[in-house]
Amino acid sequence: MTVNSFYLPRVNRPGTDLMSKHILLNTDVMNFIVKGIIGLNAVDEYFPQPTE
Repeated sequence: MTVNSFYLPRVNRPGTDLMSKHILLNTDVMNFIVKGIIGLNAVDEYFPQPTE
């Protein structure tokens, strides 16, 4: 096997930011971030939406 025969699918290439997009789709993560930045009054006021 040579180095030139290795192929990385487009979905898995660096720069796609898939991990951060999937993490931010979690309501608990979104509430944690909102609570830290805005405060307790904003918890459950923002809902995650897919960006693509």
